[in-house]
Amino acid sequence: RKGVYASAASTLRRAIELDRSQAAAYTVLGEALNQMAESDAAIEALQEAVRIQPENGRAFYAMGIAYDRKGNPERAAEMYRLSREVAAR
Repeated sequence: RKGVYASAASTLRRAIELDRSQAAAYTVLGEALNQMAESDAAIEALQEAVRIQPENGRAFYAMGIAYDRKGNPERAAEMYRLSREVAAR
C-alpha cells in the first residue's frame, strides 16, 4: 500500500506545483504522507491547506493524526478540537 500512497503523493505534489491554491490537494497530500509515516511533511502540507481554507476540518483532523504519531498528544487534541469546531459551523 505504501507504493500507492507514494505514487499519490508524487501526483499531488505535481498538481500543487501547477496550482498552489488548491486546499484539497494539500489535504489529500497530507493524508497520504500520514499513511507513509512522514508526519512532519504531512503537517506542512496540512498547515498550507488550512492557510488556504481555514474551514477545512478534514485537514485539522489529519493534522491531529500526524501530531499523535509524533507523540504530541496536546497538539493533536488541539487539532481535533479545531476540526470539531469547524464542523459545527
